[in-house]
Amino acid sequence: VVILLVTGAIPITINEIQHHRISPVSQPPTQLAMAKMQDAQHLAICLIMYADHNHGHFPTNLEQINAYTNRYPIGSVGEFQVVYQGSFNGITKPANTIIVQGSQPWQMSDGKWAKVYAFADGHSEVQVRPTGEFRAFEQRHTVPSAAGAR
Repeated sequence: VVILLVTGAIPITINEIQHHRISPVSQPPTQLAMAKMQDAQHLAICLIMYADHNHGHFPTNLEQINAYTNRYPIGSVGEFQVVYQGSFNGITKPANTIIVQGSQPWQMSDGKWAKVYAFADGHSEVQVRPTGEFRAFEQRHTVPSAAGAR
């Protein structure tokens, strides 16, 4: 399994036990970041399973996936929000499309801000920024839900 570390525009791959991406980083992932990535990845899997059982349509909220989160326990569901609510068919680039994200960024020990995201292919990432500004990243990786709405 691979961790993708991105510094600037140069990706560096490192073999690791978990399938997560952290970018850009100045230090190894913290326990908190790893726990948030694991929760985000589990949520992504639950959302994808829900869509699979509901004619390809993602849920509109996290309460709709309770049956799935019981099978895949998640530490803090309340810290996440559903980003994509349309049809899986509306997603042309699953590895680049956010379906769930952390509700709030958190400040790391080095003063930088981090936020967790999970994508339609089931992987999770922590994005790190010097400020708490993640809007540009989110806009690049979000598909309007209306594109795949029911």
